Amino acid sequence: MYDRCVNKYNFNNPEHLACTEIRRANLANCGFGVYMQQDGANFGVRKEHANCVKLVATKALIHQRFMDKDLAQYSVDKVFSKCYQDLEPIGRRAKDAADILRAFEEKFLFGYH
Repeated sequence: MYDRCVNKYNFNNPEHLACTEIRRANLANCGFGVYMQQDGANFGVRKEHANCVKLVATKALIHQRFMDKDLAQYSVDKVFSKCYQDLEPIGRRAKDAADILRAFEEKFLFGYH
């Protein structure tokens, strides 16, 4: 809903779909425990969150949006640097359940009611 209202979202554009999945994975789906359960996960520290986001976003496009694997990887790679930096509508990466609750309680700071 956020993308449709703010970013003039086009449901038929694979780059728009990729950006949405990147932001979703970035903000909510790439905790350490979740990432280590993924196929292709590496036990490392440097840039592993970004690798997790790419992996989760690509898998989501393939399995949930029924996109071809090559198109999904191309779309994610093309928009990754821009969309990975976009932390809206939450405003930050949530690290744990307490941080998610804190972000919810601070929603008025971002203009959400």
